[in-house]
Amino acid sequence: MAEHFDEALKGEADVERSHAHFDTVRDDKRYAEFQGSLTKDFYSIHEKVVEKGTRKKLLEFLADGPIEIQIPAWNEEDTLPAIAKYLKKQTSNKGKVLVMDADSTDGTAEAAAKAGVRVIKQSDMYKCVKMDEFKAILGDPKPRGRGMTLYAFWLYRFLIQENGIPTYAIYCDSDIRNFAEYDPMPFMVYPLVFDSEKDFNYFKIAKPGRNNETVMAARCVMRGINALGQRYFDRLSRDMWMISGEYGYRCEYMKRLPHCTRSFVDTYAAMYFADLEREKPNSVAIISCPNSRIDKKNDPLKEQTILYSIACNLVGTALYNVAVADLTMDNIKELNASVFPKFSYYPYIPEEVHAPMQSVHIMNDRVIPSVQQLIDNDLVIKEKVAEMKEKYLKK
Repeated sequence: MAEHFDEALKGEADVERSHAHFDTVRDDKRYAEFQGSLTKDFYSIHEKVVEKGTRKKLLEFLADGPIEIQIPAWNEEDTLPAIAKYLKKQTSNKGKVLVMDADSTDGTAEAAAKAGVRVIKQSDMYKCVKMDEFKAILGDPKPRGRGMTLYAFWLYRFLIQENGIPTYAIYCDSDIRNFAEYDPMPFMVYPLVFDSEKDFNYFKIAKPGRNNETVMAARCVMRGINALGQRYFDRLSRDMWMISGEYGYRCEYMKRLPHCTRSFVDTYAAMYFADLEREKPNSVAIISCPNSRIDKKNDPLKEQTILYSIACNLVGTALYNVAVADLTMDNIKELNASVFPKFSYYPYIPEEVHAPMQSVHIMNDRVIPSVQQLIDNDLVIKEKVAEMKEKYLKK
């Protein structure tokens, strides 16, 4: 598999096969099917959510429905409290808001606790994992990033608090400055309330008009690599922006979902649930939210590095040619050793006029085994699990 990746990366892949594949894309019937997939289960619901009767039902579902809202946070003491308080009120103060503190160095954890939501410490969750073996699988002695924080939620849910797992979990970013104005949660749950017969597995806020050329170009490239790349292109094209922090899952699948350590984690999840659509069609909903969202301003270099990293990982995933939902532990080890590290640098052009181009190191993601794979491979420390249950469940 790694040999095939090296060959394809050098441009020595089967040219005839690629040309034939592009011919199928130009087929009129195939094109019509793709056009239809772009609008299927895309919810444009601005006016409906504003209407009083509709909003009442959505807020009732947020309060009483089988959901949990999970907020990953690192050094967000200035923005997190307002978000936590708003969501606590929107869910009728029923303990549905959970913050995973990525070992912040400011007062994030204290601010979240003061806002009245549950707070879990990320490092406590990783104490339950045999980290030397875990790091060896990742090929990274110091794994870190947003994906590590999101994964910690599922260590908590499937190792510590095994009982009372809700049907759905919704991720929400912690750096939104105008959360009350943005108000994404009623939009998020609209399909669950008014299209419940479809039994959704994955639902996500899309942000029209916020496309990025680098990531979109990578999606187009993966379309021409092989059938897997074509399938992911078709399914991901419904989603206009892959880095949105607001999306939800059916929790029963999360035990089997491989994660990524950094920013590719959101895209990997979208790919996984696109794979599941093979067995359960129409189980993904993309939702249009017209409200503006104001985040903390990222450094332009950091933003571009994230986007190039996602673009490279998209191409690498297609070249490796194993669906995310089908990854074995051996596949994950090979991806971490021979695929994702292949992408090392990208050319960055600063915004300043006449500034010279720079060669910037890409923040490589690593694939994290699913929680079930950790359990099956004896990578969980049972004594630490018992210790964390004592700490978090018997307060």
